[in-house]
Order: sequence, then structure tokens, then C-alpha cells
Amino acid sequence: MPDRLREIIATDSNGKREGIYALCSAHPMVLAAGMRQAIDDDTPLLIEATANQVNQDGGYSGHTPAEFKARLAALARAEAFPQQRLLLGGDHLGPHIWRGETAEKAMVKAMAMVTAYVQAGFAKLHLDTERCCRDDPQTADGQLPLELTVQRTVALIRTAQDALPDNAHPPVYVIGCEVPYPGGGVKRTGITPVPRLAHMLQMTRRQLEALGMDTAAERIIAAAVGSGADFGDNRVSAYQPHATRELQQWAARETVTLEAHSTDYQLPQNLATMVQHGFGILKVGPWLTFALREALYALAAIEAKWLQSDKAVTLSNLRQVLTTTLRREPAHWAAYYSGTPEQIQMPLEYGYLDRLRYYWTHSAIAGAVEQLIQNLSRAPIPLPLLSQYLPAQYNAIRNGTLTPAPVEMIRHKIRTVIDIYARACRLK
Repeated sequence: MPDRLREIIATDSNGKREGIYALCSAHPMVLAAGMRQAIDDDTPLLIEATANQVNQDGGYSGHTPAEFKARLAALARAEAFPQQRLLLGGDHLGPHIWRGETAEKAMVKAMAMVTAYVQAGFAKLHLDTERCCRDDPQTADGQLPLELTVQRTVALIRTAQDALPDNAHPPVYVIGCEVPYPGGGVKRTGITPVPRLAHMLQMTRRQLEALGMDTAAERIIAAAVGSGADFGDNRVSAYQPHATRELQQWAARETVTLEAHSTDYQLPQNLATMVQHGFGILKVGPWLTFALREALYALAAIEAKWLQSDKAVTLSNLRQVLTTTLRREPAHWAAYYSGTPEQIQMPLEYGYLDRLRYYWTHSAIAGAVEQLIQNLSRAPIPLPLLSQYLPAQYNAIRNGTLTPAPVEMIRHKIRTVIDIYARACRLK
């Protein structure tokens, strides 16, 4: 599968490029929707786990890389998705998770994480080493010196190569500098300067070759860059083709593709243009659970309108359970919002950053979602209510292309996002 990935991003027939999208989510409904999409499109599926989400200590998902892979394998069997078409990637692997510690300690943990990913069979590793640790020197603009970024990238590639099991296929690597923060950031990321990026790639290759790791240098397939495509809670910064002209020209000369992070919420034509401009890998994360949340809110509204007077039904009260849990456990959003509860409520519940994505596996919220689905599965939902709250799914049901079941409607809603990426990458 790593070689299949290289084939996809290298394809250029009649001047038209192909790309691949990466689903950056651990939610089972999102992952199942992605598998259904890839089955229908007859394509591979790239799923990426983020370092703070999945690592040797479990991350916020509670899964090590091996456990995450096993979970995906079980889901693939349930969805009848061919295992050989499943490509796993690790995203933002580096010492930044432990940046409050010394660089030496953080790098030891980062190397242990990379080892866990490689031994679990992850085929694509994005190495993110540019964040400063507690005792690191900084440049005048507050960045880690490029020489240190390169040294740590090389150290992690060497760790990955050393951790490779016997007869296993080596992973491919994505490196970069000035990479957008995971999941969208509170500040704009801008465009990565080509001179800095070119210098980093050159130094990384030279250091690997000096270590006798020429084949590892050749497996650097992409550079993760700031593309100008970005988003905040209430804004989307659209991709501007003219602003990335130097990046486009550089990628055309190089043997690497560009990897675009924070592409969520871009217009379909912008995503398609990015692929044609050399952004062969498009990452999407919060937009997927944003669509999940939209579907669940719509179904909760249907439940309230349809079943509130039925004394035999215990309502899920999903919105109330969600609000209560967010107030009691603010760890995943408190650093992003300030103000009165009323000022926070709207961006927290509806914002593009989608901080809610960290809460759907919470026992109370997951229980409310399960109750909601059970309640709405008792009998067919009245079509007029579906038309009001889920019009696209209503049309699909009327056309006979969608089963009128709550879980199927949720997946269909998520797939409206995934389909945009499949079309942009010309994989359909």
C-alpha cells in the first residue's frame, strides 16, 4: 500500500493529476462512512491517526497504534471493506505532545511513539518536529532553529527504519516546516516559504545519505506545508492559487508532492484546484465530525417534535446531556474560548473548529446518542420531518438510494463531505 500511495500522487495523465484524501478521525461512524465511500468508488482509503489521539500511552482516544489498527480491521470486516485497500497513516508524530518537558525527554517519547506506529504496520508517517520544547533555543521569530528541526526529523526516520519488523515493507515519510496545527488553529498559518522548505528537504536528504540511509531519503514522498487554506471558528480562509505559485513551481521540480492540512470547509472547486496545483494529499478532520454533529442535532430535533408526547418513550435529551457534559468537563475547549457562558455557547456548539469531536465517545453522550438512535428506529420517521431537518437525506430516501434508518442517514450526511474530496482527487 505505501507504493500504491506513491503511484496515486505521481499520476499525471494528459496534464491531469490525481490525489488522495486522508480521513483524520477516530469516530466509528466517520470511519464506516469512509469505508462505504471507498467501496462505492473502488479506491484505497487512507485513514490517519494524530499523535495526541493515538500513541504509545493511548492518547485521548485510549488506543495505542496497534489497538487502533485492530479496531479498524474489525470495522473493515463489519463493513466488508477489503483489508488490502486500507492505508494507515500517523499524523503530526513528534516531540510536540511533550513540549512542556526537556527536548531530550520529549524526543525519547517521540521515538517510542514512532516505534509503536511502525511496529503496528502504519505505512505513512508525517513527522512534525518544528515545535519548541521547554529548554529549546528559539529564533528571533520564536521558531525552533531549522537545523534542530532537521536533526529531529532524521532521528525519527532512523528510529522508524530501525523499528521495522523483518520482511515488512518500509513506510513512506512526510516532512515539513511551518505546518498548520492539528485540527485547525486559533491563528492563521499562511503560506510556507519555499526557500525554508527547500533547505529543510535538502538538509534532511543529505543527513540521511551521510548515515547510509539513501533508501529512506527516497521514501520522503511529500512535504506538509501551509497552503493558505485554513479555518477558525467562524471563518474559512479560501485557497488562493496565485499565492502558492512558488510552492507549485517548486513541487513540479521536486520528486515530492505537497500535503495540505486544514483543508476543511473549502469549496469543492478549491480542493480540485489544489490537487491540480500539486497538493497530492488533502487532509480532512473536523469537517467530518462537523457533519456528524449536524446530523445528530437534526435527529434530536426530529425526536423532540415527533416523540415528546409519547409516554412510552424515554427521550435522549442529547442536546441537554451534551451541554451539561461540556460544562462539567471543559478540558478540550477551555483554552479556545473565553467569555460568559452565553458568549461561549454558540462557537462551542457550532464552530468550525468542532471542539465537540472530543466528546462523542464520552459515556454519557454516547449513551444519549444510542438512545436517540433506538428511539428513532422504532418506526419510520415521518417524511415531512425528514424534509424539514435533513433535506438531502429525505431526497435520497425518496429516490430509493438511502435506507430510512438513523445510522444510515448519519453516514450519508458524513459522506456528503467525503464525496467532495473523492471528486477533487479524481479517485471516483
